[in-house]
Amino acid sequence: MECLSLRFFQKNPDKTIVNQDGVTFEHNYRSYDHAPAHAHVKGNGPNTRIDRLGNPIDNTDLPMSKAQRKVYKSNRSKINRKLRKIGKWLRFK
Repeated sequence: MECLSLRFFQKNPDKTIVNQDGVTFEHNYRSYDHAPAHAHVKGNGPNTRIDRLGNPIDNTDLPMSKAQRKVYKSNRSKINRKLRKIGKWLRFK
């Protein structure tokens, strides 16, 4: 566990995944956030949480605004890759 945690955080030091056009996608896994792997979306719309496919993670989370979705679409592969790594880490944790 310790080795995997250390390896994960050495390769994933930045909390912010994307910061573009006033919209920020970030993860809180350095502070041991909960599963499933998700990103927190802030700015130019409601604060929400999304899975790696851009969907709200549960029914209490609002869908992304048009501006947030635009930033998501232009950075989809980066967000998806980061959340996939976090998902793998959560399974081994």
